[in-house]
Amino acid sequence: MAITYVEKGVGLHDAVRAAGHWLAQVNGVWQSSNDAAVQSIIDSYNELPHYKARKIAAIKLDGLARIQAVFPAISDFAELALLREMYLSIAPAARSPTSNWQRMIDIYTAGQIAVAAVNAATTKAQVDAVSPSWPA
Repeated sequence: MAITYVEKGVGLHDAVRAAGHWLAQVNGVWQSSNDAAVQSIIDSYNELPHYKARKIAAIKLDGLARIQAVFPAISDFAELALLREMYLSIAPAARSPTSNWQRMIDIYTAGQIAVAAVNAATTKAQVDAVSPSWPA
């Protein structure tokens, strides 16, 4: 049996390796450790979750860079969820965010909205269309 290769991104090769097989192109011909098993992996592999994960990582990295311009000590986009919850736990009458704090909240919110849109996407085109509305 010959392998009928369909390009589905680097995640496909990771899935083949995770199943204990290998897949390589030699002199223009795809070869594998087990053609039937590898072909089954190729045929059933869904690249969308891996594609979404890469897009979400890029959104968080961009958001983190924007936040670090205001708060350099923030080292991870996930820290913002904790900071946001801490802020919301303060009595409303005591909340009076500085412009920098509000900017951080706005960046975090824009990032979370974009991540939710990526997670809701059902096609690569929809994932590609997601563009965070970062505050100015």
